[in-house]
Amino acid sequence: VPYDVRWRFAIHESGHAVVHHALRLGSIKGLTIDTKDGGHNALTFATNAPDTEDWYGRLLAMLMAGRAAELIVLKSVSAGSGGAENSDLARATRVALDMEQTLGFGGRHPLLYLEHKDSTAILSRDADLAERVHRRLEFAQARATEVILENRHAFDRLVRELFDAQALDGAAVMDILVAAS
Repeated sequence: VPYDVRWRFAIHESGHAVVHHALRLGSIKGLTIDTKDGGHNALTFATNAPDTEDWYGRLLAMLMAGRAAELIVLKSVSAGSGGAENSDLARATRVALDMEQTLGFGGRHPLLYLEHKDSTAILSRDADLAERVHRRLEFAQARATEVILENRHAFDRLVRELFDAQALDGAAVMDILVAAS
């Protein structure tokens, strides 16, 4: 992986890890930037947390954190957070849409359960819904940015360590995050 691409991967994955840790979403099993498909993180989610609107908001912030990290450091984003059905943007969009349509947190008709089979079709047809979902994503990215900036020392150290090692297990990630706090 070329130097500049590997550096972007380290920034992106470190953003996810810092926000995941800071927002107490669960444990971190590892981070890697040494695959031909890009960087990956292995995160678990606490099962004892109530699935409230706040919890989903924290989840959205974590999903948007890679993109936020790229903007903070590089002042631009790559398509790495989007472009595929399992991408950060796709997953975040589905979560935000679920918050609006099926989880009871919607800005309009929160008591209606409105199942959706095709998020692209429903968001393309309903501009008001698309705007509410987009606002949730914007707020999540802003929250991720704030968390990364509040934990900048830990973030910078994790980026450097991940870049150099190319893969870190959960214990190494936690050592960095805890020591830099």
